[in-house]
Formats: sequence, C-alpha cells, structure tokens
Amino acid sequence: EDLKAKGDELGALLEASARDRTTATEHIAALRQELAELTAERDQLRGSLEEATQEVTLVATQRAQDSEEAEHWLGTVAGHTDLLTAALTGHEGLLRDCLSELGVWCVR
Repeated sequence: EDLKAKGDELGALLEASARDRTTATEHIAALRQELAELTAERDQLRGSLEEATQEVTLVATQRAQDSEEAEHWLGTVAGHTDLLTAALTGHEGLLRDCLSELGVWCVR
C-alpha cells in the first residue's frame, strides 16, 4: 500500500509537471508573439524616423539654398543701389554745374 501511495504521489507530480510544462510552453509562445509584434512596431517606427529624417534634411537643404539665393539677391540689390547712388551723385553734380553755368549765362 505504501508503494501504491508513492506511485500515486509520483503520478500526481508527473501530471503537475506536464501541466507546468504546457503552461510554460504557452507562456513562451505568447512571449514570442509579443516579441514579434514589438519587433514589427520597432521596425515601423524606425522606418518612420528615417522618413522624417530625410524630410528634415531636405527642408534644411532647401532652406540653406534659399538662404544662399537670398544672400545673392541682397548682394545684387546692394550692388545696384551703390551704382544708382553713384550715378545719382554724378548727375546731381552735373546738374549743379549746369545750373551754375546757366546762372552765370543768365547774369551776362
């Protein structure tokens, strides 16, 4: 009878061990599924980050080009302004000379 009790006890332990193994296997499968989902989400986020990085780089490049173009046009406008100022100054001098000559001529 003692042997039968030990056999029943061993049988119960084996059944519990089999249940624990099944539970552990199910838990491992669930963890693997969760890992696969997290990996897919990570890959999707990585792709989104790469796209965003490319967009930011493109915008920054365009702004840098726009800035360079704006500096070029500002330089051109400044150059033209200098030329116009010089021309107007020269014309103003000529006008004064002409008026002065005209005044002298009118006085004669």
